[in-house]
Amino acid sequence: MSPGERAAIADPRAWRPGPVPPYRAWWLLAGLLALTLIVPFVLDLVLPEADADDEVVLSAEGFDWELPVEDPATGETMICAADMESLSGAAYNCGGARIDALAAEGYRDADRSVRRAMRALSQAAVSDFADVEVHWDGRVGVAVSPEEPVIGVAMIDPDARGGGAGADDPDPMLVAVVEGDDAARLVAPVWRALGGGEIPAEARALLSTAGRPEVGRGGEDAGQPGRPDRSEVPDIPDLSDHWGSFYDAAGAGVRHAGVNRAGVNRAGTAAVAGEVRA
Repeated sequence: MSPGERAAIADPRAWRPGPVPPYRAWWLLAGLLALTLIVPFVLDLVLPEADADDEVVLSAEGFDWELPVEDPATGETMICAADMESLSGAAYNCGGARIDALAAEGYRDADRSVRRAMRALSQAAVSDFADVEVHWDGRVGVAVSPEEPVIGVAMIDPDARGGGAGADDPDPMLVAVVEGDDAARLVAPVWRALGGGEIPAEARALLSTAGRPEVGRGGEDAGQPGRPDRSEVPDIPDLSDHWGSFYDAAGAGVRHAGVNRAGVNRAGTAAVAGEVRA
């Protein structure tokens, strides 16, 4: 124990607190903290947004696909902004549409794999694409969702290199998902990038129905088949009188059975009482 500590114990009045930090240090610390919080916000307001200067190339991790999407207006590779938040790492924001791609291998059902890729890559509110049909033209197919503007374009490539599938597994498949209000316009370039020629007439007719469930119910495109209108409920006849008569008859039968049972019970009781008395 130091002499100062012994003196403090002997005389508590001898203890003195340490020096108080100057107020300038507190203000300096608060200023540095405020600067740290404000600078990123100011930079976000001042710096211009990144321009769309990325070439749209369809690819998938683990495979050698590098398929550029041609812009119909210029004949060159389409330029869009890469979506860095995509889980696949191969997504692009092209104004009113978004393009993303995913590889499938070792699948059992090609149509089901296309629908699963649409569910995995789509940012729409639809959680299930089970009713979406895939229309194939050789090894290239297209699927259109009537609930949301989501379109899947698939390519089965026997020459693809990469992945972990075995020799006996199906050929790898690349699925590109195009979604957004302008999705139908970009389907043809994506279709050609995946090796397709002319989009089948049946699939081309469905492109106008993407995200329009009302089409086919007597709407603009009356020739297209539509889903049944579940809001139309058939008239159900009023059976209250019928069921009332039924319940009355059933109640009468129960009461009749109760009377018979009571009579039998009374007769049996009287017989037993007579035997006891005898």
